[in-house]
Amino acid sequence: MIEPILWIISVELIGLLGIPIGLKLFKNLPDVGYTLSKTLGLLLITYLFWMIGLTDVASASVNILIVISFITIVSVIIFSKHAHFIVLQYKKNWQIILAGELIFLALFAFWVIIMSGDPSIDHTEKPMDFAFLNSLVASDNFPPEDPWLSGMPISYYYFGHMIMAVITKLTAVPSYISYNLSIALIAALSGLTIFGLLCNLVRAAGRSTRYAIAIGSVGVLTLTIFSNFEGVIELAHHMGWGNASFWEWLGIKGLSVPLDQGIGLFPDTQWWWWRATRIIDVIANGVSLDYTITEFPFFSFILGDLHSHMMAIPFVIMCLSVSFGLFLEKKPLNWLWLKQNPDTILLIAVVFGSLGFINSWDLPISTSILVLAVMVHILRSAHSGDRLPFIFPNALILLVLMIPLSLILYAPFYFHLNTHITGIAPLLSFGSRISLFLISVGLPFFLTASFIIVCCKPHIRTWTSLSRNAYLVVSISIIPPIVWLFFLIVGSSAAVEFNIFRLASERLLLTAPLLALGGAALFLAMKTQIKAASSFTLIIGSTAMYLLAGSELFYVEDLFGNRMNTVFKFHYHSWILLSISGSYGIFYIFTKTQKQQLINRLRLYTWATLCIVFTLMSLYYPLGTIIGQLTNHNSHQNTIRGTLNGIKFVEQNHEGEYKAIMWLRDHAPKGRITEAVGPDYSNFGRISAFTGLPTIVGWVGHEQQWRKNTEEITQRTEDLEIIYTSTDGQEVKNVLNKYGIKYIYSGDRERKSYGQNKLSNFEQFLNVVYSEQQVIIYEYLPKK
Repeated sequence: MIEPILWIISVELIGLLGIPIGLKLFKNLPDVGYTLSKTLGLLLITYLFWMIGLTDVASASVNILIVISFITIVSVIIFSKHAHFIVLQYKKNWQIILAGELIFLALFAFWVIIMSGDPSIDHTEKPMDFAFLNSLVASDNFPPEDPWLSGMPISYYYFGHMIMAVITKLTAVPSYISYNLSIALIAALSGLTIFGLLCNLVRAAGRSTRYAIAIGSVGVLTLTIFSNFEGVIELAHHMGWGNASFWEWLGIKGLSVPLDQGIGLFPDTQWWWWRATRIIDVIANGVSLDYTITEFPFFSFILGDLHSHMMAIPFVIMCLSVSFGLFLEKKPLNWLWLKQNPDTILLIAVVFGSLGFINSWDLPISTSILVLAVMVHILRSAHSGDRLPFIFPNALILLVLMIPLSLILYAPFYFHLNTHITGIAPLLSFGSRISLFLISVGLPFFLTASFIIVCCKPHIRTWTSLSRNAYLVVSISIIPPIVWLFFLIVGSSAAVEFNIFRLASERLLLTAPLLALGGAALFLAMKTQIKAASSFTLIIGSTAMYLLAGSELFYVEDLFGNRMNTVFKFHYHSWILLSISGSYGIFYIFTKTQKQQLINRLRLYTWATLCIVFTLMSLYYPLGTIIGQLTNHNSHQNTIRGTLNGIKFVEQNHEGEYKAIMWLRDHAPKGRITEAVGPDYSNFGRISAFTGLPTIVGWVGHEQQWRKNTEEITQRTEDLEIIYTSTDGQEVKNVLNKYGIKYIYSGDRERKSYGQNKLSNFEQFLNVVYSEQQVIIYEYLPKK
């Protein structure tokens, strides 16, 4: 397969262009940003491509040439001015650079092999993501047209899909192959960026390159390979361990009945690995009362949905690296620094602003870390002691400019974004049980909690006299549960449906330790005795703890009417943060305790033993799913092996439909189409999704999630039925004109949905342009 090689070459070249530009953002980092250059280069090229595409002046191919030429010129100019510095830094860091490249290539090759074990784009939400990718590949200008709601722009954060579309255009790799290459690339970039950040943290802490590479490699495993602890639950169930009472108490849906001992080491039921992301729930008579999603990166990669939260991972880590670079800045981050570095401020805004466009949930979280990093940096560098108000003026000068600018630079995206989010509400019904919560957060949580606790120990005696910093942190930690308790007591239906005292005690029993850990980490980060690298990592760990606690107290109100999406996005982002802080915590704990007294070394050995046990528990799940993926054990009926062609299954199972799709993709003049509408998560909407040609309406349920105007979606469904069932030619023409339709697709799904259509009766304005193997495509000629 030549396509993976083309992708790697393109990404490597883009990475080279990103190196000189990255000096503005990463000059304070030990590796001066090499491990982030690929991610930065992809972001900048795609951003400029998008901005030019908004002008509607030239075609996509011309725009890409303009962007690549411009970035190349800028990069060469910067390199010519800083060549000596860049070469010198790379000579000093060649081991980290080499290790990073090997990790990147190994992860990419590994996931290419995994994706070739089940490449078919026909289940879960793969067709949706493929529809976005194809729409962007087919678009010359932006915003792109929604493939499942013709005439309307995509109302979704699609910048991650656009990045993959840009590489698809650059390499001329068909999108049905580049879809699977995109999964492999995101996994590889995620591993490379976390490796780089951890190497920079360890090097900034004063340790050797060998230490840095070791801890960076641990971070790669923690983020991209390890799972939560649900895998060992599957093992116990598969082996028939535990009685009915135990499984009923555990309360994981689908594992309520103990089995006889299974065959082999891994479960043989299809999709057994799905449960690892659906374990926090309250089950009553087999029905979910608190359905949540606790996904983690390895699950995302193995599932293969090209979702925004997954594509955001390397860009989130890049934003953290930007924040760390500012944290290491030796000059005060004040108005003078701002005036001296306008180009850096602009780049920071482009980088952070992209998160709102890639996965909007990540923008406020990453921005919060940036705010904390700037404020703590000013506090530590000013040596202002207890004079906490001293930090605010300078911090506000910097942040008030940077944050609005990150939104302004992506304003055209927000103009076309509809959302069902209406606010934030207190969670007054079901919360997570501690046992299931701990299973879901897994090893990264244990490592981060250990790191914070070990950091606290030397400072416990100094906390007897609280400083203003401590009062601030305590306030941050106790205000959320106080607000939650207020809503619980005052005018809440929970007062009737639940025992208030029981609900409050159960909720606080989980959230109080999380808030305490988060508060302690934030307080310690402000202490000048803590090294800068450890201080910044404590900010990361603190944010993760606050996110986990927050999803137990409040939720973002949307059309789902529950906390499912909040837990999903907060837990996912927390996994990224915990992977960083937990991996750094291993380094910190070992370096702090290895030379201490015997009793402390015994504690270290006990802790290390727990780490080994938890690591083995985290590896069972990925090992089982990988084996299943490669041996057809986890697969579905349309599995095709040994290829990256995501639509090969259509060719094998529905040859007539496949030929029609390829004709529309590669030979037909572009235009809007009609096809039958049917249930979400089905093969309905396939023609538009696989060609990028927009249809009147596709997956209705998803369109209703993305838009407030559901009446129009209903109207479109009715109009579509008119096209296929009406005997009135003028009525059909009116609908076709209304939506600017060029092609009418008539295949098996259309006949099953609408019966034998009457389209052949309208030959005066419908011309048959394709007819083969039970598929007919009509071209609408509006002038006839």
